[in-house]
Amino acid sequence: MTDPVPPDVVPRSGITADVIRLLDAAQHQPVTVTIPGEVLADPDGVPVGMTEPRSVTGTLTARVARRDLTDTGLTEQEVPHVGLT
Repeated sequence: MTDPVPPDVVPRSGITADVIRLLDAAQHQPVTVTIPGEVLADPDGVPVGMTEPRSVTGTLTARVARRDLTDTGLTEQEVPHVGLT
């Protein structure tokens, strides 16, 4: 069996500790998402305009895999608002 490659040689893929911290800070905060309008076409299929975009507001809830938390070196106490799976 070989030793794992140090993270400074090959960075790990996936979620980072910084992203998990950001998710923790944003947990249960209102989030507004804008959904673009749809393209309107004439009978020949040529675009002639767009419908209005619409905005939807909801609450951010994020869940992170316990393994990702462990892999980043964070503890549950450091990010208490993120749900764990």
